[in-house]
Amino acid sequence: MANGNVVARGHVNPGLTTAPSPVGEIQVQGGYSQNANGALDIDLGGLAATQYDRVDAAGGVTLGGALSVNLIAPFSPSLGDSFTIINNEGAEPVSGNFAGLDEGATASSKSPTRAEMETTWF
Repeated sequence: MANGNVVARGHVNPGLTTAPSPVGEIQVQGGYSQNANGALDIDLGGLAATQYDRVDAAGGVTLGGALSVNLIAPFSPSLGDSFTIINNEGAEPVSGNFAGLDEGATASSKSPTRAEMETTWF
């Protein structure tokens, strides 16, 4: 948990990189901002919130930099599956976007199992 605002200028990986679970959650008691040099690394291993990485921010969220999505085998998402990877719990809107991923853009996973995903900011 981070008490205060978080400004990501490098790689942010909410989960562990090794067993027992590569997925996790970062709780931010302020705003979350990712600048152009930042990268959010998200692992998806299932549909339940405990099966994929996520960021919960109590304040505003400003997006920038890269988004990297990796699938954890044997999970393969289906058309229409939805993942809330950044939860803006505050009244402030989400602003900005990940590099090259405007509203409705298609992103691809970077793992042995390739998946196409559509980005939505709501």
